[in-house]
Amino acid sequence: MSVNDNISVTDLNEEDFNDPITLLDAIRRLNLQAISGPETLKEKTLLSVDDIQKKYGLSEEYIRSSILTGAICPARMDLYFTKEDVRAIAEKSKSLNPLMAAFEKELDKMVMNYSYKPLLLLSLLRNSDYSEKVENVINFYFEYYKNRTKNGLQPGKSDSSFVQHPNDRFAARRTILRYPAGVFAKKAFVVYEKSSDTLSLSPLLINGNNRFSKEYVTRRCYELLDTYYCNLNKNIY
Repeated sequence: MSVNDNISVTDLNEEDFNDPITLLDAIRRLNLQAISGPETLKEKTLLSVDDIQKKYGLSEEYIRSSILTGAICPARMDLYFTKEDVRAIAEKSKSLNPLMAAFEKELDKMVMNYSYKPLLLLSLLRNSDYSEKVENVINFYFEYYKNRTKNGLQPGKSDSSFVQHPNDRFAARRTILRYPAGVFAKKAFVVYEKSSDTLSLSPLLINGNNRFSKEYVTRRCYELLDTYYCNLNKNIY
């Protein structure tokens, strides 16, 4: 981003230096003022994504999901929104969650090259807070595949990390964080907290959402696993 020559450090506020994104946003505003003059009253009422997060407590994932579903549209191309529109989706978020709709769609038509995704969800559903240490998630995977093998059932595809490296905790950790957790994190369904080495379902899915059903998600995960292994036995994968 080019910076107008008339802008100096003295034009910036102390809080503008909190982080690189805040600084870039402040510089962009000063650039606009230099080109178009002082902001109009209407422009001053526009909210950035950062403003919405601080004022209304809505996550960036929720805001962007709302944009994708058409629940809110930016007032300008650089993602600023009117306060009226934001208040409307903030109120609507109490009963309607675009992320929940995306999660339900994921459960309905989950792409499965391996059995990893349903197993991750099942491991997180065991606790009331839908959160689990990665080491315990690894134990859950090991126990699941061990029981299948013990019962004479195929544990997975021959190139599965858990088949090629049974009981290898390092390989299991790498696979879980890279694939099921990584894929779900990009879709904002799962959160990985590095400091505590914990995986959790997104709070946006479970907090105050009466559409989230632990029983349904559990049942659906086992259905997905049954379908996966049925197709595996038919050599579809």
